[in-house]
Amino acid sequence: MSKSWYVVHTQTGLEQRVKHYLWERARLAGDETIFEKIFVPTENISEVKDGKRKVTTRKFFPGYVLVLMEMSDKNWFMVRQTPGVTGFVSASKYPVRVSEEEVSRIMQQTEETKDKLQPKVLFEKD
Repeated sequence: MSKSWYVVHTQTGLEQRVKHYLWERARLAGDETIFEKIFVPTENISEVKDGKRKVTTRKFFPGYVLVLMEMSDKNWFMVRQTPGVTGFVSASKYPVRVSEEEVSRIMQQTEETKDKLQPKVLFEKD
């Protein structure tokens, strides 16, 4: 069976924890090959606070995690029962696959923002 990308909806703020839980559940199930990659898209941003420059990480899509996995009833149930997961992004009851091109574009955007910091707030002159 081939692996495809899916989007897992999580409780906002628990994306990294869900990522850890998914890897841990696969390990405990004795099949660490269920997931090939689990990805939380982030960017580095710069802000000035109390006169000091601070770099923080912000999520591109809060509440969502990209997962490259083999879809089966067993795997679907395991992901759905993971603490912090509210479900898959789906059309009707079946999870929707995300194309490789879309995921590549998101990963490229993440890599580009690692090198150059984005300001937290942008001001424009009227």
